[in-house]
Formats: sequence, structure tokens, C-alpha cells
Amino acid sequence: MSTCFSRCHKITSKSPKKSIFDGDLYNRYTKFDHAFNEIHGYLFGNQVLQRFGRYILDHLGDRGDVYRLDGTKFAILSTSLSIRELAENYEAFRTHFREGFVVDDKGIILDLNGGLFSLDDFSVDVPTVFTCLNYAYAESKVRRNGDLVEFYNDLTNDNQKQLEKLHIIRASFLQNYKGFCLYYQPVVDAKTEKLTGAEALIRWRSPEYGIVMPDQFIPLLEKDSLFPDLGRWILQTALEDARKILPSVPGFMIHVNLSYAQLEKPDFIDMVLDVLQETEYPPEQLCLEITERCRLLDLELLHNVILGLKEHGVRFALDDFGTGFSSIGLVMQLPFDTIKIDRSFVARIEDDIKEQNLIKDFTDAAMTYGATVCVEGIETEGMCEVLRQYPVTAFQGYYFSRPLEFYSFLAWKHEREQMI
Repeated sequence: MSTCFSRCHKITSKSPKKSIFDGDLYNRYTKFDHAFNEIHGYLFGNQVLQRFGRYILDHLGDRGDVYRLDGTKFAILSTSLSIRELAENYEAFRTHFREGFVVDDKGIILDLNGGLFSLDDFSVDVPTVFTCLNYAYAESKVRRNGDLVEFYNDLTNDNQKQLEKLHIIRASFLQNYKGFCLYYQPVVDAKTEKLTGAEALIRWRSPEYGIVMPDQFIPLLEKDSLFPDLGRWILQTALEDARKILPSVPGFMIHVNLSYAQLEKPDFIDMVLDVLQETEYPPEQLCLEITERCRLLDLELLHNVILGLKEHGVRFALDDFGTGFSSIGLVMQLPFDTIKIDRSFVARIEDDIKEQNLIKDFTDAAMTYGATVCVEGIETEGMCEVLRQYPVTAFQGYYFSRPLEFYSFLAWKHEREQMI
């Protein structure tokens, strides 16, 4: 791994004008998981990896360098192959290993996942390059069934500054999270419309790029080794801010979104408990939200994390209920305290009987499993009136407020208290 980083550093440190190649490309493959080793043993698993690496090396010849990374992943670093040629090689590898081969009289069939990146901006550091590749690799594995996914850094498309922006954002991790800030969107009681809590939402801003929304950097940075530290900063900042609200709103519940990259860390539970202790925030007034991207986690791991923190009073919500990963099956299997119904199910609820029937089904299911219901995406009083016909506990949406910086949130809170 360190050799690959060193080689990549030498390439990225070159000036484009002095470069003898059009781009730097990288492929990353995964072949089998821990279950394979448990069945056949690690020694046999290593033999398979050696055969895989040797085939790739022999096939490429002097057209690229092959590196073994962590686990079952390999890298190809080439200064001569074009994107098209490397993509063709990848498909050839997939075909070859799907046809199978024999190791110690055992037939082996391997599936591949791969990410590809062409580097033409040599001012970007190596960790940022690997972050981009990790993202492309994850997309191949999770969304594209192993098809090769290219991380685009095309200067002619809308993403022309994406890599540069990512490089700066990642550098902010090492500068005491400079530029990162939290916005808060109010959560109100469905009957009284009084403030009961808020959802903390991460943003990044700079004079050059302005406010950058999380969907532009979180998916890319989730697999970065520094990301869990950002998750801790988000949690600590949210709890410190929420603690200032408790004297005036004793039951205030702060909602914090979780990433699968945080949840899969072995010390995640200890981290949350440490932050709760450091901030002296009551654990029963912290609600951690499981988001759609957490589908990448093993269900048993997720179950153990939830139970481990619920023992200390921490609450859990299933975000974006009804979409993708966030299904009724999870409510049946995991002990959520709250389900948050996605805005897409209530956009036309004032006039659409189908949406009304769906909300009835969702709220009935939540009640069956002992969960309360928060509806997101509230934009009109009419939506509130319709939803009050069902056992909905809380509302969240632009009708009450957009996400606000903390002191703007406090001002909104004060104005709201004067109105109600």
C-alpha cells in the first residue's frame, strides 16, 4: 500500500507540462469476502490472491504497475493506457475470472468491482485521489453490479471543479474543520406546532465556492479514513449547541445523521458515549438517524449498535422511510423509536387519496412496532391539517423553517415562542 502511495505521489507531484502522459489511471478490484477465507482457510485465500495478481501482472506487462492494497483489493497505475484501453482490460479480466480457474483442485469463480480515475490536475494530493477512487469503487460494488465506474474530472462538464473542491474540503479536516458548519432545521409537535427538537445538517463554505451542500461531498468522503473524525465533530458540535437550548426547551431532542462509515467503526458506541459525557448532554435527548446509505452495513452489526446505545438512553430514527433501504422490513427487524416519512410521500397529500392511504399504512405500521412518526417536507398548513388525521407525532419542513445557522435558529425559536 505504501509503495503504491509513494508511486502515486511521484506522479501527482509532476507538473502537467512536464508529464509524458495524458493521465494517471487506477483500478481497484474486490474478489471475495471473509466468508471465503472461513470456508477454505486464509492460506488458500492467499493462494487465490497470488494467482489473481500474477494474472493481472502478466496480462499488463510493461503497460502498468500492479499493487496489492488492503484485503482483497489491487491497484493498477498506468501512464500509458488510455481510459478506453483500461476499461477494455477490465472487461477482459471480468470475463476471464467469471469463467473460473482451479487452485489446489478447487474450482474458483471471481466477481470484480472496479473504480477508474484519470488524473490531469497534478496539484491534487494523493489521499484525495484515493478518496475519489474509493467512491468510484463503492459505486461499482453497490450500484453498478461490478461495472467499471469512472470518477469524472472532465474540465468540460458541470463537475469541472469537483476534484479541486474535494481537495480543499478534505484539507479542512486537518485544519480544525475550517469551513464546516452546522445548520439546524426545527422539528415541531404535530398538534401544538411548538418546538420539540431540530435536525443538525452539515454544510461547508468558502469565499470561493460559497455554501456547499452535503450531497456534494459526503458520498465522496464517507470512505476516507478521516471521515469518522468529522462525524465526531458533527456530533460534538450539535450536542454543545443543543445543550444551550435545554434550559428554555427542557425536552429538546437533537437529531444527528449517521454515516455507514461511522457505524462500522468498532469504537463507534464508545465514541458516542464519550461525546455525551464530555458535553454533559442527556443521552435520552439525542436521536441518531439511520440514513439510506447505511444499507451497506450488515444488519446484525446495525442491530447491535442500536441496542448498545439504546441501553444508555440514546434514541434512533429511520430516516427517509419508504424509500430504498428505509423499508418496512427494517422497522420489523430493528428497534427504532421514530420513523421519518420522506417528503416524496406527502407532496400531494392534500388532494391525493393514494398518498393519504400510504400515510395511514405507514403510521399503522409504526404504531405496531412502537415507533412514533415524524413527517418531513411540510410546506403548507393544508398538509398539516390532513396529516393530523393520522397518528403523526412531529412535523419538519420549510413551512416552519428552512435549515438555519445556530444563532439564526435561536432567533427563529424566540419569534416562534412569541407567536404560540
